[in-house]
Amino acid sequence: MLPKLLEFKKPNWIKLEKVTGIPYLDALECFKPVLLAETLARFHLATLKNDQCLCHIDNSPKNILFCQDKYYFIDFSDSKMDCPERDITHLLLFWAADFSAKFFLDSVTIFWAIYTSFIQLDKNRWNDCLQQNIAIFDQRRELYGKPTGKQSAAVQNSNRLYLSSIF
Repeated sequence: MLPKLLEFKKPNWIKLEKVTGIPYLDALECFKPVLLAETLARFHLATLKNDQCLCHIDNSPKNILFCQDKYYFIDFSDSKMDCPERDITHLLLFWAADFSAKFFLDSVTIFWAIYTSFIQLDKNRWNDCLQQNIAIFDQRRELYGKPTGKQSAAVQNSNRLYLSSIF
């Protein structure tokens, strides 16, 4: 799930293998929510302690690559220890912006079932993280002049509403 560490020199230099994947949302015909849920759950489980884990945080589609039937997480400049709900809600906001209502519902339902078979999530943390991430997500899109998403505002709002009622 991570590029292989090839070399490390103190104090702050690392060399990683090159992953020649594509941003995972650029090839929806290859999109595998089961595999992504398993990959992210295992990544979180590797450091999970007291409801905190290493969270990727920057789940922009360009930072999750699909290559040879695997997902790779890259760009950990924003990563930090936090609750898994922080990472998941941020990831799903990209889907809410770009997926049609049916594709979103189907993908989230599958992802949720698989991810929560590994890690149980907390409803209160989920709702808090979702609201905080919506504000951050929208603010960053405006600040950096990024597109608001492929779907209409009505579809995006409907998708976000589903996320708030997922429990």
